[in-house]
Amino acid sequence: MSRKIKTLVMVLFMVCALSLAVQVKSEAATVSGKAWINSVYPGSVYIYCTSDGYYKDVQLLDYKKKVIKTNSYINSITSFSFKKNRVYYFRWRYNDSYKGVTGKWSALKKFTDYEPKMTLSTRSRCATIKVPKSKGSGITKVIIQASTKEKKGYKNIKKLKPGKKFKFKKFKKKGLKAGKTYYIRLVLKGKFGKCINEYRIKGFRYYN
Repeated sequence: MSRKIKTLVMVLFMVCALSLAVQVKSEAATVSGKAWINSVYPGSVYIYCTSDGYYKDVQLLDYKKKVIKTNSYINSITSFSFKKNRVYYFRWRYNDSYKGVTGKWSALKKFTDYEPKMTLSTRSRCATIKVPKSKGSGITKVIIQASTKEKKGYKNIKKLKPGKKFKFKKFKKKGLKAGKTYYIRLVLKGKFGKCINEYRIKGFRYYN
């Protein structure tokens, strides 16, 4: 093979490789999706990802932002198990080696399965709310909030340390009413900042 033909072959090879790299980069840039929490249970979480034909990595991290586990080749839903009553983070990225698409990690999203234990007294129309103690969780303070609407209107009613309990007798300076539903939400504070147990809100009602 002459020198000119060799040079031409090399030029064509470099052009094809450059074209392929640009195509992969362009494809990665145009792919957009998201991941979100579908449900949280005591000790587990289910995370949905955009079902767009591309594989993703999803990571679970502890409250110190240390990676606990990575689930790979996810195209729709994945789940993690963990120690109960703690604060966690998750993040995701595109990582599809078959299609040559690798993305950057998303921003960290915070969540918790922390929830109160409640005991209702129909005689005194009082709810005893106990917040669990979770050693090694980084939780230092728990703010109990109440509302008569599940999605809004929450008011602070008590601040506790983990492991303590509180008797909920009045809301907005009035006794608890029969036939009305009261929702209890917790705001956790600690080394992770602040986290609301929005996926484990509890409600109760007195019927008489």
